[in-house]
Amino acid sequence: MEFDSSIRLRTLSRFDMDSSLDEEAFGQAIWDIAAASSPNVGQGGPGEIWIDHSDRLRTRHLAVGYEKTASSGGVNTYHVTVSAGRRQSTLADVIAGFLVIAAFWLGSRTMQAGQNGTLYICGACLCLAGAAVLAIYGGKNFGEEEAAAIEKAIKEIR
Repeated sequence: MEFDSSIRLRTLSRFDMDSSLDEEAFGQAIWDIAAASSPNVGQGGPGEIWIDHSDRLRTRHLAVGYEKTASSGGVNTYHVTVSAGRRQSTLADVIAGFLVIAAFWLGSRTMQAGQNGTLYICGACLCLAGAAVLAIYGGKNFGEEEAAAIEKAIKEIR
C-alpha cells in the first residue's frame, strides 16, 4: 500500500507517557493498535506509523509518531504525536470535473433558439448539486475521533 505523502497533516494530539517496553516493543504495540483500526498500515520512517482510512472518494491518513525521550529505572518515557490529513481522491476530482462540464454544456443548450430549456436547466442544476454534494462529502472532518481512539489505546500500553 502506498500512502499519499502530499497530504498536509495537522497535529491533533501530543502527549508523553511512561512504559516499561523498549522502543522496538513500544513501536510494535502501536503497530498492533493501528492494524486493529485499519487493514492498511505502513511505516513512515523510524518512529512513525501511517494508518489509511481512505475510501473511493476520499484519501484520509492518520500518522502516529513516537520517540523515546528518557529512561530511568527500567521505565522509558515516550513522546507521542498523532496527526491526520485528508483530501479528495483523484476519482472524486474526475467525477466533479465531469459534473461541472456537463452542467455548463447543459446550460449552453438553453441558449439555442427553438429549444425547450426547462429540461436542460434542470439537468444543469442536478449536475451542480451533485458536484456540491461530492465537495461536501470530501470536505467532512476527519481525525478527531480516530486520534482520540488511538490515543486512548496507546495510553493503555504499559
